[in-house]
Amino acid sequence: MTLLPGEPCSPSDVARTEIELPDRWWGELRRLAAAPTTRSAVTQTRVNGLVRRAFGRHRNLQINRWETVHGDLHWNNLLQPQLGILDWELWGQGPAGTDVSTLYCYSLLNPDMAHRVHSEFADVLDSSDGTIAQLWVAAHLLKRIKNSGDFPDLEQPQAASWPALVADILEAGSSQAVWQARHQQSLFDGDMPEPIVEAGRRIAGWQAAGLGFHTFRDGSYPAQLREIHQLPPVLFSRGALEPGETAVSVVGSRRASEAGLAWARQLAKALAASGITVISGLAAGIDTAAHTAALDAGGRTVAVLGTGINRTYPAANRDLQERIARDGLLLSQFWPDAPPTKKSFPLRNATMSGYGRATVVVEAGDHSGARIQARVGIEHGRPVILTDSVVRNNEWARALRHRPGVHVASTPDDVLRLVHELSQLDDVLIGLLAPRG
Repeated sequence: MTLLPGEPCSPSDVARTEIELPDRWWGELRRLAAAPTTRSAVTQTRVNGLVRRAFGRHRNLQINRWETVHGDLHWNNLLQPQLGILDWELWGQGPAGTDVSTLYCYSLLNPDMAHRVHSEFADVLDSSDGTIAQLWVAAHLLKRIKNSGDFPDLEQPQAASWPALVADILEAGSSQAVWQARHQQSLFDGDMPEPIVEAGRRIAGWQAAGLGFHTFRDGSYPAQLREIHQLPPVLFSRGALEPGETAVSVVGSRRASEAGLAWARQLAKALAASGITVISGLAAGIDTAAHTAALDAGGRTVAVLGTGINRTYPAANRDLQERIARDGLLLSQFWPDAPPTKKSFPLRNATMSGYGRATVVVEAGDHSGARIQARVGIEHGRPVILTDSVVRNNEWARALRHRPGVHVASTPDDVLRLVHELSQLDDVLIGLLAPRG
């Protein structure tokens, strides 16, 4: 018997609260190499049978890749602070991506944990093998809920998700069409319900006050945000939306060093001179330096806010916020008068990543929002550029530097060269994928 150090990450199989785990822990989990085995954890026939019972008879999954899996990799079987894994009774050959999909499904009741798992393993979860594994794991979990009554609150997250609902609405043409396809009764009978009438009044009031209001189905909604699974359902704006603009996020610490501030100013000025829009979050430090330098250079800047668009945070940036609304663009995914919260800034970082072609992290510490944006940028398939000082000073950055799409730059000129190279590659790919007449 081997006694492993540490304690379970959660007293339950499910992560119901946020679990603080160091980057080293996640890195070790990713590096775990499974030993080859001929032992079978599940068969193709069993996978298809369970998936059809859960999601309909039309569902047939062809598993193209098998690998050695733990088979029950939930939070109560994982130890921390040093990684350890318990209960290997179900190990054997299974669909590739089973373990990551299991951990993801058992994280869905806590959005922060689900987001962290997805950002760490987006290359697995977003692959065709990962999609198959998630369906298999969700079907297995739904059976467990039905047969044993375990974790009934997990049933709804397994059956539907916001990204899946968005995809259905975009395909059907309206949310009402999706409702009618899923339910027998009409969405509205007779007069329009008062909450819907009140929503219309509010939207009209916001627009009368000079705010843009954009749903993800509107033509004015930034098309690049539809490419990410955290796309905000609505956006508020002040200033000019420019469809198809080339934009790059410049982000970093609120308590930046003088060297970091100078780096951000020099980079923002160079991007503006090249006709590239500078995106940032209107926070103190690097954000403020990047916005101001872009405007001073006669360029365009977009501020993605972590509060409602009628709020100013920090208060010291009130004049800068008005200047951006006049000469650039303010965006917010929160109700206009919403205050800042712990969760609003990570959501803002995901939107910033999705809006731009790349993210540049100028200076950041262990708890910086820029670190979150670097992770979600990788998840979105957007290039992430780290300065050499960020890599030198942070373990999380050193762990990311070898991931696909991550680059390291020593000077603002290095960043500009990388951005131009990546933009040219995007243009070539768009040309190759364009329909031929």
